[in-house]
Amino acid sequence: MARLQDFLHEQTTPEGARIIVLRRPGSGVVDVRLALPFARVVPGLSAPMELLAACLVDDCRTRQDMAEHAGSVRAALGPEELVVSAGALASGTEPLIAAVTEAATAARYTLPAVDRARRRLASRPRTGLGRRTELLLEGWPGAAAFAPAPADALAETGPGDLEKTHLRLIAPAGAVLVIVGDVIAEQAMEAACGRLSGWRGAPPCLDLPERELAGAEQVAFLPEPGEAPTEMVLHGPAPKLGAPGHAAFHLANLLVAGFFSGRLVQRLRHRAEIAYQVDSSIRRFRRTAWTEISARAVAGTRPDALLQQTSAALDELAESGPAPGELEAARRFSLGTLRTACTSGGALADAMTGYALSGEHPLWMLSREESLAAAGAGEVTDEIRARLTPRSLSGVVSFGTLRGS
Repeated sequence: MARLQDFLHEQTTPEGARIIVLRRPGSGVVDVRLALPFARVVPGLSAPMELLAACLVDDCRTRQDMAEHAGSVRAALGPEELVVSAGALASGTEPLIAAVTEAATAARYTLPAVDRARRRLASRPRTGLGRRTELLLEGWPGAAAFAPAPADALAETGPGDLEKTHLRLIAPAGAVLVIVGDVIAEQAMEAACGRLSGWRGAPPCLDLPERELAGAEQVAFLPEPGEAPTEMVLHGPAPKLGAPGHAAFHLANLLVAGFFSGRLVQRLRHRAEIAYQVDSSIRRFRRTAWTEISARAVAGTRPDALLQQTSAALDELAESGPAPGELEAARRFSLGTLRTACTSGGALADAMTGYALSGEHPLWMLSREESLAAAGAGEVTDEIRARLTPRSLSGVVSFGTLRGS
């Protein structure tokens, strides 16, 4: 039986763009992703970078060609990357590749397109990071990448500014082009290489910098005027993608509050009935990573009570470790989610793009499945005790003052 990796083809252009093609015969569709390092850490370029992303494919010359094959194209800006995504019937493979690569090599920034993008951005809340996030990320140079550009800076940015920003930052070095679908791999690779030939440039480093977390057990209480909900956000250390202990830590995070059976979910929502939204996630970037544990409770909930219940649940999990059935439930959930992602062309293209952009093998998830299956209770407990106890976490608990919280 053919394995997924048997259909993988990869090539790097002389200018440094990585092209990855995964053939999925019989699917009838194709998904294409072009991802570029694009953290908004360059002084003075936050507004041009945000506006560039908003109108990058607005004047795409090949939209009509794509429409004939039920295709679409869009661009999305994340904290550390700019991703152009497209999908269509397999008959539209070449127009699809043309549309995505055109965004990098021949984008146009006309005044009407820039005005439309500016109006779209202006309609969204532009209130900065918020006081709670400012406290969490205080002192970290990468914090600016998580905040929207000021409205006045967007208003002052025109097509000429975007053209200069594009020439400076949209470059093949570090870029990843992923093609997944019912394609002839050699033809798709040839089309992609042809479209990217002549694309030149080497941008400055557009990765988020390493982040040093605040000292352990530093939790600030932040009063907010009015009848605001009580909200807790805690940050702690996490291994980077592919680092030793990564799989065990992933399971440990699930056991905390990464899925519906997590200890914090059970304690804060179902036993203590103190919070209605509980979550634990791992925020991973190319050079840094951290865990984020969050909970939201109704207005009037005492912030110290929310923190105390959280600490008690984490201490209990660290002391006893996961129960056998508890760990196996987390493992099955993780493996099931992973396998489900591999069945959808779009989800598979997204995952491969993220792994490749981080410097990993595009099908890294296959080795992750093996390591998740192998991680034992002792290894998972060690990760909990090392990184997920109250003594490893710092953060902010905000609360409304109207009811005298």
